[in-house]
Amino acid sequence: MARIFISYSRVDLQFAQQLYELLQRMRPSWHIWYDQAPDGLLGGDSWWDEILSAIAQSDIFIYVLSNESVQSKYCQAEFEEARRLQKRIITIQARDRTKIQGNLADIQFIDIKNGVNDGVAVAQLSGALDRQASRIKKQRPLWRTPTPKPADEPTPTPRPDDAPDIDTPTIHIPHAESQNTASTPEPAPTATGQSSWLFGVLGVLVVGVIGLIIIQNMNTNHSQLAQGADQIASRPTDTPTVIQTDVPPETPRSDQPLSVDEIAIATINARSTEIEMNNQAIVTEQAQRDLQATATAFPLTQSAEETRHAIEVETRVIELQATLTTWTPTPTQTATFTPTPNATATLLAYRPQTNNDWTPVEREFDGVTMVLVPAGCFMMGSGTGDSDERPVHEQCFDAPFWIDKTEVTQAQFARVGGVKANDNRFTGDDRPVERITWFEARDFCELRGGRLPTEAEWEYAAGGVESWVYPWGDIWDGDHTIHSGNSNSQTADVGSRPSGASWVGALDMSGNVWDWTNSLYEAYPYDVDDGRERDTENSTDVLRVLRGGSWLFFSSDYLRVAVRGRLDPHGRSFGRGFRCVLS
Repeated sequence: MARIFISYSRVDLQFAQQLYELLQRMRPSWHIWYDQAPDGLLGGDSWWDEILSAIAQSDIFIYVLSNESVQSKYCQAEFEEARRLQKRIITIQARDRTKIQGNLADIQFIDIKNGVNDGVAVAQLSGALDRQASRIKKQRPLWRTPTPKPADEPTPTPRPDDAPDIDTPTIHIPHAESQNTASTPEPAPTATGQSSWLFGVLGVLVVGVIGLIIIQNMNTNHSQLAQGADQIASRPTDTPTVIQTDVPPETPRSDQPLSVDEIAIATINARSTEIEMNNQAIVTEQAQRDLQATATAFPLTQSAEETRHAIEVETRVIELQATLTTWTPTPTQTATFTPTPNATATLLAYRPQTNNDWTPVEREFDGVTMVLVPAGCFMMGSGTGDSDERPVHEQCFDAPFWIDKTEVTQAQFARVGGVKANDNRFTGDDRPVERITWFEARDFCELRGGRLPTEAEWEYAAGGVESWVYPWGDIWDGDHTIHSGNSNSQTADVGSRPSGASWVGALDMSGNVWDWTNSLYEAYPYDVDDGRERDTENSTDVLRVLRGGSWLFFSSDYLRVAVRGRLDPHGRSFGRGFRCVLS
């Protein structure tokens, strides 16, 4: 098994991510390292020492060439370290018209400026990997000290507020850039990759065949994913019926079944009667009908279908409450009011068994739309994801809660009076708030009378009782989320991918920006009472959990519901936002 180190400039991040994923597909048994890989740079690492260690352990050093990377003193220092250790070096041109000079000009580069889906370029890369792997020799003893970090690198190495922070599912120190010179060690000999004309012809034929095989496999995988996505798209869903509230329904006759809208209006009237009369009301024939309708709609024991009907009625009550004028009884006869089972109580007690058992319920709180997450249980974590997602274990909620339908927008943040130290990188009223610390997000939720969600609450709201892999189901579909392949390198307006809604109707639970949670980053199984939900910890030694991935990621693995990001709560970037919950 060979080991590969990828060196790149921050401006080529998207290309580096795609190259990393391509290499994983091409050589699944090889170890690929770059600073944002799951085993890349982590919080607390001495990042230059980690980079030197990764280069030392690698067999092949890949230099992603662009005008920025060839001028970067950090990339140059990494390159010189690889030459010092006599690593096999492959250079890849990521963008056209790159000015290559110095020692880099002596190495034949592979042109992948058309992207990692260029079959000819991929075939050339595959051939180069095999050739360089066959030439790997045992590393010679070090004969002088490792390449030093550029002398003007600040210690410690906090990123300036205006530098591009990059989100990964793990905390990391960025692959920083600097304009200062690095001490250049004496070069060691490198191979030029020249061969005879005959071997050149044979090499082209071989890599061409390999390229065709790789392209065919990629097309086959794409076809399989597309078929799976079509199956998910064809799954029947419950679409709430749009009701018109400006024309009250006719008073039902006693021999006709009551409609959902009629029951909802009757429920409102009954509740109003209960409040106004303080358990002693002047009740007319209409009021008695209202009370009976409520009792009929919400019996003490219900089947699953009756419970779903009750939830639908309660949804209508919420919708109509703000628009309908409550009926005022005419004092014609006196009666004692007897309270009946309440629709809200029914809703609170309901526990769906599948995601499709639930019909999304929305409500506005101070101008912010929130969705209801019912009580229930789910399996938290993933048996196929990163090690910190295991063991898979059950989590239950005895009471429902509300969660923001979208990430907090910049307009909402300003209207409520949120405070944060840094401006948003991408401005727009409907774009999510970003470049915000955990503490600033926590304080804003408290202004609204809420709090940040625990990571268990977040995962349940995203994946549901069936623990879906993605908010919309178990099969990846990039059209359902904002990721690096469609984001145009920036955030999008919240809710711009309604097809990616979770089972409770929450949007952007995958992609756009990471969501801060209240939880400290601790090992599974999750335990709400073990101290990980304390919200006053101010130490830089602790990490807080983020969920949902961001627009920076293309890999579907990083956009799964169960993925756990972790970061210093003081950290901020244009890839992190938040949403609030209410009990």
